[in-house]
Amino acid sequence: MRSSGSGADVSIARAPIPTLRGLVSLVWANASTPGNSDAGSLSHERVLPTGATHLVFRLGDEPLRLLDEPSLAVSTTLGHAIVGGPRAGAYVKNGASVGGSVGAVLVPGASRRLFGVPADELAERHVRLEDLWGNEAGIARARLAEEGCLARRLELFEAMLLAKVATSSTRARGAHPVVARALACWTKQPEAPVSALVTASGYSHRGFAALFRRDVGLGPKTFARIARFQRALAEVVRTARGADAMLAASVGYADQAHFSREFREISGVTPAEYRTLAPTSPNHVPLEPRRGQISSSDRARSRAPSASQATPKERAPR
Repeated sequence: MRSSGSGADVSIARAPIPTLRGLVSLVWANASTPGNSDAGSLSHERVLPTGATHLVFRLGDEPLRLLDEPSLAVSTTLGHAIVGGPRAGAYVKNGASVGGSVGAVLVPGASRRLFGVPADELAERHVRLEDLWGNEAGIARARLAEEGCLARRLELFEAMLLAKVATSSTRARGAHPVVARALACWTKQPEAPVSALVTASGYSHRGFAALFRRDVGLGPKTFARIARFQRALAEVVRTARGADAMLAASVGYADQAHFSREFREISGVTPAEYRTLAPTSPNHVPLEPRRGQISSSDRARSRAPSASQATPKERAPR
């Protein structure tokens, strides 16, 4: 379990209970504290793509709002219980919910079991949970908001997910074996070409891609692109400027120009801009530097390079 704050936890992120691990990779909860707004958590932020589907309950009065760039005018107001489908690019939203939030990161195949729809129907968009769960969404949010203890709130959330799974009319359990094997292969061999995975699957390219989109939400090539971006992002967080040529080669880009172009296209910022903005959570990037923060380049220079340094872990979404 990872937590932050002093005294009572203000943020918890951990693996789900064993009975949910075929559907959920991470559960998390954030509390509302007076210090959160001082830390800049209410500012608008750019959310970077991870390739995963997210379920989020905002427990305060502020609903999720998507913003247009560069005007930052509100383009869409989505409400307080939202499913965020897998994306190929970043989006801009309003800041964290003052009342706290709770949510989960889903594994491929889980959307059919939890929401009754394949992942590709959720891709590249946000969906109000009411449209998938009906009145259950509002009831669940009210119950979560009533629980003041963060740890118990997370346990209640997991119990709700288990209850939903038990009553689901869809009996699918996780990703199709072909998709699961492809994802496992990419975990061990990130640079494995899609063509090799197709051959190993025994399916045609079209059949493999259809199964992959149904369970993951993105096509295999798009998913591989986002996975490579996430590997690069972890390196950008922990390395100083000037190391991008080596970084590009280490994660599979043709050269530094290719890396910089892909990073900008996916995230909306350059690697240098990302380091200057110094996000406290790798996939949640403030639109301007927060007061008193040092850049991630300065952080990287302040510590001696080490081959054993751990890759920074994503904090809970908000």
